[in-house]
Amino acid sequence: MGASDQQLIQTVLVGIVTCFVGVIICIAIVRVKIRTRKMPQKENVPEEPRRYHIALKNRQNGDEYERDFEGEVIVGRSPEEANLIVYDDRSVSKSHFKITEHNGDFFIEDLHSSNHTWLNGRRVVEKQPVKTGDRITIGYYTYSITLKEEI
Repeated sequence: MGASDQQLIQTVLVGIVTCFVGVIICIAIVRVKIRTRKMPQKENVPEEPRRYHIALKNRQNGDEYERDFEGEVIVGRSPEEANLIVYDDRSVSKSHFKITEHNGDFFIEDLHSSNHTWLNGRRVVEKQPVKTGDRITIGYYTYSITLKEEI
């Protein structure tokens, strides 16, 4: 085999390798285009707020106070300051305590009430978890609380 034959073989091999590299590059480009192709996007519709239901049952006289709410509910004796009115009793502050919801968990917080808020016999001094069946004392009365998500 002469030098010109070797040169011809070398030229053919370079051509084959160049074609092979070109095919690989084309495949890579197609894969990138497929991956980055814009998919139909969901509309940015805000998630509907979750609705919850609270019930406070007076353990002494059986009175029950209920309300649906989103995010938080303020319990007290004043319709101007609270959105769950338990009764008109001076031992209960106008806005006595607040129940808030976060990721399906509920929390109770005293709102600087005159006679404090008590959860299961302990004074509420900072925001803390509350659940169905807990006992909340405000003023002269103790309530059983029920909290659930509305469906």
